[in-house]
Amino acid sequence: MVRKDHLVAYYGERRQTLDDVVQIFIRMNDGGTPLSPFRPAFVDRGRAMNHTRRPRGDSQTRRRAQPDRTGVLLLDTLLTALRKVIRKDATQGFPAARLGEEMARRGRELVFNDDEVEELADTEYRSPRVFALLSLIFPFVDPGKLFHVDHIFPVPQFSKRRLCKAHVPEQKIEGFRDRANRIGNLQILPDAVNTEKNAAMPAQWLARTYPDEGRRRSHVRDRLLGAVPEEMTGFVEFYDARRPHLISKIKRLLGGEGSG
Repeated sequence: MVRKDHLVAYYGERRQTLDDVVQIFIRMNDGGTPLSPFRPAFVDRGRAMNHTRRPRGDSQTRRRAQPDRTGVLLLDTLLTALRKVIRKDATQGFPAARLGEEMARRGRELVFNDDEVEELADTEYRSPRVFALLSLIFPFVDPGKLFHVDHIFPVPQFSKRRLCKAHVPEQKIEGFRDRANRIGNLQILPDAVNTEKNAAMPAQWLARTYPDEGRRRSHVRDRLLGAVPEEMTGFVEFYDARRPHLISKIKRLLGGEGSG
């Protein structure tokens, strides 16, 4: 008789940054039992639509899981305590306040503080969480269809040569380039629309794609674009005006003002 042991892989992690949490979620759910029937749309499609292909040796390469029984037991203890709170206090609705108290008693946080919200608002194009975050901010995304993460102002326009040619002062060039890949310059578009948009400037693309002013305004409103400048010189003002609206939307999604 051949005896076969069924091994359980687990991952111990002491860091608390948001990127690490998402990376662990992706690693644990990659190739394993789906956590929900929407796993392909949420994880795999998010990665594909992000157009991100990293070399095997870079800093985001998957690390081999090392056994850490202490970390697993602590997580299990926390989850057990939270389940007890839900069973006991959920008769009058979801007990968010009691869960927060229980987590605080154990040195954990249930809410995002202002610094974490600011961090979310600076999420970059190559982050594994960018598609999921944009999908939450813009809930019109249909997970059953293919969408792309699009640069509102196209990336080629941020080369130093093109910025100089667009009459951006040299001392402001780094500020333009620093903002280029953050979510203040990102939106979600259906794949065919994004392919058609290609590297067009946003004001020209909007006028061409939505000749009807009502539809154009609807697109601008739904994606929190605000006033879209005709030239690259207006990019920083566009970005800095849009970012607070994204922060407000993120705070509403988190169920508060993000303070804590």
